[in-house]
Amino acid sequence: MYPGFYVIIKNIILILRGTLVKVVIAIDSFKGSVSSFTAGNAAKEGVLRAIPDANVEVFCLSDGGEGMMQAMLMGKPSAKRHSVHTKDPLMRNIVSEYAIMPDSTVIIESASCCGMGLLDTSERDPLFTTTFGLGIMILDAIERGFRNFTIGLGGSATNDCGMGMLAALGYRFYIRQDEIKEFVGKNMCNITYIDASYADKRLLDCSFKVACDVSNPLLGENGAAHVFARQKGASDNDISILELGAKRFTLAARDIAVPNADIFRGAGAAGGLGYAFLAILNAQMVSGADVILNETILGQAISNADIFITGEGRMDRQTLMGKAPIKSAKFAKKYGVFTIGIAGSLDISAISALNEAGLDVCISIQHAPCSLKEALQKQRTCDNISACIEQIMRAIAQKNRS
Repeated sequence: MYPGFYVIIKNIILILRGTLVKVVIAIDSFKGSVSSFTAGNAAKEGVLRAIPDANVEVFCLSDGGEGMMQAMLMGKPSAKRHSVHTKDPLMRNIVSEYAIMPDSTVIIESASCCGMGLLDTSERDPLFTTTFGLGIMILDAIERGFRNFTIGLGGSATNDCGMGMLAALGYRFYIRQDEIKEFVGKNMCNITYIDASYADKRLLDCSFKVACDVSNPLLGENGAAHVFARQKGASDNDISILELGAKRFTLAARDIAVPNADIFRGAGAAGGLGYAFLAILNAQMVSGADVILNETILGQAISNADIFITGEGRMDRQTLMGKAPIKSAKFAKKYGVFTIGIAGSLDISAISALNEAGLDVCISIQHAPCSLKEALQKQRTCDNISACIEQIMRAIAQKNRS
């Protein structure tokens, strides 16, 4: 508990005294450990152990990655889920699903077919993974008559600049006169020409929004390969190969792509999948967190809350760059809601900035030294979240009684 915590608690006592405490929980997934909804329910357990009569609501939170579809379905009972046979990042057969909203917009999480969660740690290698499965899912929706899409970018195991997705949609890739048949990251280095003449003509009638809170361009030190590929299993040499491949991809695409799209905000998202959407499919980039806050019932729930609990696996200065927890915290502060942020790992050098950005309290859920493997254990994470939130809420309840 950092110094000054009890001083901050005093600021909400007048709000809570004599009233039923309404707590809204929306925690982003702890990647590699627990989903958004699982983390939220663990926090709920902690709240209710401390304040049994609290009114607690749990929502999914996502910035475009895992959990986005579930978050978008909140409060929309007429929305539907549709299952589709597709491919995982290693081209293995899987069954995934997308959502069809009441206005016929199709919501697809790219992570549902391209995500790291679909692979064992030993299988992660962005030189050999593909976004082909996402193209299959889009094509399935097109076949069913849908034309408006919101695609969540996040949590991908890929770095193929959308090559696989585009191939599934009919685009053809060549090494001089020879057609490329494997649409994986390493083969971007071989592309000399992209033929769009075989692309599904119905794409011309489609509208794409890509939901993402990553602002990285495609190339360079802040680009897809250098920033994100290592966590997907890439070595230093692999990163150099993927960077070269992305450069060659943009050169091969110059006749069919929006000029200079490689420097667009978010072009480097999901291993360059953002570039394929922005440059070739003429997509609009939108904030994933803003979509969740403004197009679901979450925003309304937060505005009516006494306490809002959010968080993610690691909170640091990247959190301040518009990630879902900080955006939701800022939203809460507009309505004067007391806001708590929890994390599996917390950069203490960023706490003051996180407080200033909207989180009244920032706390790590860890209570003892442990390895990363231990920290990521699902039950341990849930127990730690519950215990952490219980102690915070006990402090609030005790101050409320005194």
